[in-house]
Amino acid sequence: MLSRHRDYVAGPEIGSWDELEVYLYSHLDAQRSFDFERGCPIGTAAYSLQPEQSAARARLGEALAHLRGRVARFLGDEQQKGRLDAAADCERLAAFAIAATQGGLILSLVDRDDRAAKAAIAGALSHLHSHRTTTRRARHRTATT
Repeated sequence: MLSRHRDYVAGPEIGSWDELEVYLYSHLDAQRSFDFERGCPIGTAAYSLQPEQSAARARLGEALAHLRGRVARFLGDEQQKGRLDAAADCERLAAFAIAATQGGLILSLVDRDDRAAKAAIAGALSHLHSHRTTTRRARHRTATT
């Protein structure tokens, strides 16, 4: 089930705020490429899980952990460089960003339009940016772009 979607979760590490933005919006770009006729491969697979499918559940858990991990590692690097609030919980922030993205994708799938996902991703990015310690805040897409 998940093996056909490895490209969806694979990719290089995130090295900048711009790359983080591209990464989160790439999930929406994938859904756009499906013309909003199907959802995120991971979310779709997760919703179809049956209670006895523990192996599939574990593989999906690994995929989601990978998605969160990419974001958490970037945030952790930023924190070590003093560019993210020392009190920020990078794992929780990463989980929030991925959950917001996935939730936005579900809404956009139902609406067959990208507005909800764009708003969710923009909101997640805004929240992540609020934890930055530098005065320069990277621009990010807004819900209206």
